[in-house]
Amino acid sequence: MKLKRFLTGVLSAVMALSVCALPAAAAEGATTKDNTPVWKTGTGSITIHKYDFTGTGNTANGNPEQQVPQGATALGGVTFHVYKVQDEEWLKAYYSGEGTVVDKDLSKIDPSDYYDSIDYENDTVTFKTGVTAVDMNSQVTAADTGLATFDNLEYGLYLVVETKAPKKVTQRTEPFLVSVPMTRTVDYTKDSKVSEANADWLYDVHVYPKNSTAMGTVTIQKEFYVGDEKQTALAGVSFGLQKKQDDDTWIDVIHDDEADKDYTLTTDNTGKLVIAHLPVGVYQVFEKEYTGDIKKGGYILDGAKYEFEVMQDSTIKYNNTTYPSLTLTLANHKPDLKKEVSVAGTPSAWGNVAQYGKDDVIPYKITVTIPQNIDKLGVFTVSDSPKGLKDNKGSISIANLTANTHYEVKDNADNTNGFVIEFKPNQMRNFAGQKVEITYNATLDESTALTIGGNGNSNKAKLVYTNEIDEKGDPVTGTENHIEDSAAVYTYSIQIHKTNEAGVGLSGVTFDLYKKVSTTGVGTAVDEETYKKVGLEAPGDGMKWVFVQTLTSGEDGKIDTANYDNGRNANYIAGLANGEYWLVETKTVNGYNLLNGPVKLELNIKASETWSATTVDEDGNVTKHGEVTSTTYNGGESNNSYVLKNIVNRKGFQLPVTGGFGTLLFSGIGVLLVLAGVAVLFSMKKKNDRA
Repeated sequence: MKLKRFLTGVLSAVMALSVCALPAAAAEGATTKDNTPVWKTGTGSITIHKYDFTGTGNTANGNPEQQVPQGATALGGVTFHVYKVQDEEWLKAYYSGEGTVVDKDLSKIDPSDYYDSIDYENDTVTFKTGVTAVDMNSQVTAADTGLATFDNLEYGLYLVVETKAPKKVTQRTEPFLVSVPMTRTVDYTKDSKVSEANADWLYDVHVYPKNSTAMGTVTIQKEFYVGDEKQTALAGVSFGLQKKQDDDTWIDVIHDDEADKDYTLTTDNTGKLVIAHLPVGVYQVFEKEYTGDIKKGGYILDGAKYEFEVMQDSTIKYNNTTYPSLTLTLANHKPDLKKEVSVAGTPSAWGNVAQYGKDDVIPYKITVTIPQNIDKLGVFTVSDSPKGLKDNKGSISIANLTANTHYEVKDNADNTNGFVIEFKPNQMRNFAGQKVEITYNATLDESTALTIGGNGNSNKAKLVYTNEIDEKGDPVTGTENHIEDSAAVYTYSIQIHKTNEAGVGLSGVTFDLYKKVSTTGVGTAVDEETYKKVGLEAPGDGMKWVFVQTLTSGEDGKIDTANYDNGRNANYIAGLANGEYWLVETKTVNGYNLLNGPVKLELNIKASETWSATTVDEDGNVTKHGEVTSTTYNGGESNNSYVLKNIVNRKGFQLPVTGGFGTLLFSGIGVLLVLAGVAVLFSMKKKNDRA
């Protein structure tokens, strides 16, 4: 009796510990006086209650009424195989205490006594030599209840093997033994009437093997920067998620098994993406594409892969550091470009519009914001394409950068008056996130279609940059974006109408045009003797006179310094800037007097322009100031881009010319008078002689 009680208790304890089962209820059955079990005729069953629980459960003995621990959840999708490894006679001998096994203590029966190995991938078990195992087929636990039931089992000892489980399961339940039937554990302290002789048997055995699962959570916070300036959160970035296989290959992960739905792998309006319910394993995430409006952002897509591992305790290992949950703060970058022209007369002021004239040096500035990942880019160029202007490539300078080390200046194949600056991204690491200023000079271009008035002369700058980086950190060739910005220069003109008193135009009248400018302005100063000779006053402190051009009136008496027609007239000037001008008449028409002094002309015209709206195309290419679409003028003639001056020449009083016909007439009369006088004298002399 003592041996039977001992063996029965040990086997029950072993099964309880193996399956983490809970207390059971009573079943029918008894034993004979010689301790041989007396079982009812029929078959039994094994019902597996599979649940997910990380705590400590209660000891179990197969009762169906046992409840799973609080906090445990049913775990479906687990596959179990059941094999009969001992028959009914062996089991009776075991429970009677009469069973024997050579060199084996029956109180220490172990599942591994029956098998050598388990091939989980192929659902096969290799049994030890001499073991006769009957496969009772397999069952998969139900998703909602976690139950799997094996019915109609003949009495005997069964080996239960868990072969497959969901990915989130960290470790399979070890194989365990179940006897059908099995004795009910009796608590004699609670029921003194229950005796060992009439202990019940359980024919429908319930086991409660638990699994501990690990599921990690990774959060991606997406940010973006223009240079080193952080912008708002970046929504609409689509990511890929992959898991590493045993052969080191990667497979896409798109389904959340725990939630039974596909993952949403796109950042939300806050730039956040939460990837939950990740089973144990090694993963990698990477950017795939931009979606929705974010496509127009012009951001550089970075396909770098970020690898992490979900550990057995649900922690995340990343870059050799373990986190309870992982947050990856990932940034996208983009450059920027701003084009400006110096406002004439205000050297420290820059804007998109200025006014200049012939021979003026026009300073330009292009500010480029360098992205923080500049060293990963393959293409990073700035080009300039002027219209009505000509760039001086030799004047190009970039503060803190060295030509031919950080950049090269090349010809612009699309615009011979412009240039291209090719930056060397791998040499620009020290300038990542910074702003660099490209400065250079230009002049009005007399040899091309210079616009005087109208909508001005534009100067367009374009930044072209790589917009995609692959998983290795290398630039993807042939994928570029661009940003454009423009500045415009206005230039004006003078119209002169030279007439007589009757308003008839006088042709062939010539003028010398002078302008008063600062001593630092463009042009050679006219010396004092010259400007005084032509009637100009001293220019004043800090000022000088410069000669602009000689002008000659046409057949209609008009002078127009701008070429508004298809062909140029003889008095065409490549544009005039605002300022103080003086006309000195040097030649006039015969019979008309020269002007008695210089004539003042004041150019003080203001142009108010309207730019085309900033545009962003579907690929994220940006055009800030595209073209000036309209211009209004104030200060010119009838609010035009010129000043009109009417100048009248008048006839003078004409004196006789020496040697002319009048002189001969008076000389003849004089001679005649002299001769008459002589005749009178001779006549009077004769009379006197007679007397």
